[in-house]
Amino acid sequence: MTVLAAPLVLTARKATPPALTRETLRLIARTNLYALARDLLGYCDMTPAFHEPMLLWSQTDPHRKKLHMAPRGSFKSSGLTVAKSVQRVLTNPNIRILLGSNKAQNAEAMLKEIKGHLASELLVWLFPEILVADPEKSAPQWTTGAITVRGSRIKGAGAKEATIQANGVEGELTSQHYEVGCFDDLVGLENSQTREERQKVIRWIDAAQSLVDQPTPARAWQDFVGTPWDFDDAYADLLKKRRRGDLDLGVYIRPCWEPHPAGVEVPGYGRVRATFPERLSIPVLLALRKSIGPSRFAAQYLLKPTDPETAVFQRLDPSPQHPDGVPAIRPRRAQPPLDTLWLAMTVDPAISVKGWADYSALAVCGWDHANNQHVLWLRWGRWAETELIAQVYLAYTRFAAQGRAPALVGFEAVGFQKLYRHLFTSEGEKRGHILPITGLERDTKRTKNTRIQVLEPGWNAGELILYDDLDALDDLLDMAAKFRLDKELARDDLLDALADNHQLRIRPGVVGAPPALPEELAARQALELQIQQARAAQGLEPLDPGSLFVARMQQRAKREAEEERAMVALGAGFDEAWDVAYR
Repeated sequence: MTVLAAPLVLTARKATPPALTRETLRLIARTNLYALARDLLGYCDMTPAFHEPMLLWSQTDPHRKKLHMAPRGSFKSSGLTVAKSVQRVLTNPNIRILLGSNKAQNAEAMLKEIKGHLASELLVWLFPEILVADPEKSAPQWTTGAITVRGSRIKGAGAKEATIQANGVEGELTSQHYEVGCFDDLVGLENSQTREERQKVIRWIDAAQSLVDQPTPARAWQDFVGTPWDFDDAYADLLKKRRRGDLDLGVYIRPCWEPHPAGVEVPGYGRVRATFPERLSIPVLLALRKSIGPSRFAAQYLLKPTDPETAVFQRLDPSPQHPDGVPAIRPRRAQPPLDTLWLAMTVDPAISVKGWADYSALAVCGWDHANNQHVLWLRWGRWAETELIAQVYLAYTRFAAQGRAPALVGFEAVGFQKLYRHLFTSEGEKRGHILPITGLERDTKRTKNTRIQVLEPGWNAGELILYDDLDALDDLLDMAAKFRLDKELARDDLLDALADNHQLRIRPGVVGAPPALPEELAARQALELQIQQARAAQGLEPLDPGSLFVARMQQRAKREAEEERAMVALGAGFDEAWDVAYR
């Protein structure tokens, strides 16, 4: 491979470099991406050890679609996006490139850098049939968002698209077509924070496929360049499709360090050697890790979005120790019979003073004789009050139809008292069935993260069992991967609902036998039985569920009134005794 000894500098006095002809330089520019980037375009910080293998692979790997991942600050965009786009234009001025990034401004900034090179004195001298000295005046198109070079198709004689068109993920894709898609940093900080935002990027990539298909899909080229931000972002989606065999994708991944017996000892990683020590040495990397935190460092520099050192809820593949993986995820056919489980439902309603708290979550869990938590039903969504009530009844009736309805429906007490009590009562009277709702009290001395941590022992030991057809399984795994004790999540509703279920759990004493009811529910059922027996003794018909609920509420109100009168009388007697003794 020919690499120039030093970057070329073209001056007015020395128009032709010694021992190198114009044709030689033209050949190097078109065939050697590393030499073009380092020597002709001036990216002097690129090194033979780190950048040459990466650029050589990108240039020679036969896959039409390629994913390149390298640490931040390693000049991957300079070589794989800027230099490679320049080379493509110099090789084929009729090419049409879609340049995409997470924001239109970022794509336009890359295009600006490309424009600077295509207007440089050296490249204009080398390729006068393609480039012009003053492109803003002489090129067919030269704007912030698109450029068309001299040798390209002219309007009316060929394609209408620009040579390079910049676009952002948030922008709309037009009906134009391209031979090349160059997608650099499609995933960024802002569009990786929620699963919904990450899915938008994935959908944008899917939409771009129909544009980058000329002259045929089999001949189109796509380069994805970036660093991961999350375990299920767009880059992870590409890798998942590749593993499934749905995508023929070439992959090049080079983290900031790699194991080496003569390397530096890093706690938790063993002996490692920096892959780009000229810029990202081990001391620099350790300082970065301390500055930005282990989780972000794992994603941006080690290219592994989940840092096992800081993850509360682990993700492990199946192994002899954990046959179902961690967390345990089983097929629905492996679920134990419902009559062997104690069923409880918990609801986390969207009631909060915080503006982003607009999701509600619902979980039905079954607790078995070994105290394992089986997650049987899991949903969440942006539901209005009536929609949430409908979701609760849907889950309840679904299990009741299978012969084992949840014994308790746990509901956050404050929210229930403020808004939902009347709505559930009204809905119960219409349906003829009042749900066994019990309030879930919040310990104000414990943070939500501390409360959610109750799930950790069962999750990591494989005793919290998920089923592969749960509606909100992917969202739960997403929340668990992001959960940290020292950081508040924007979305933790599903974790909260599962943690609340621990307040209602009962361990069945004998497999297959109905477990003992909690004291509150047992007292409720005893009172209902007493009311029905009293009516039967009077020769009256039994009450329907709605009327029974009203009668129970009346009995409860009567009892509370009697207790209040007793307390008032006790208080008056105490005051009289006080006066006699001390006044």
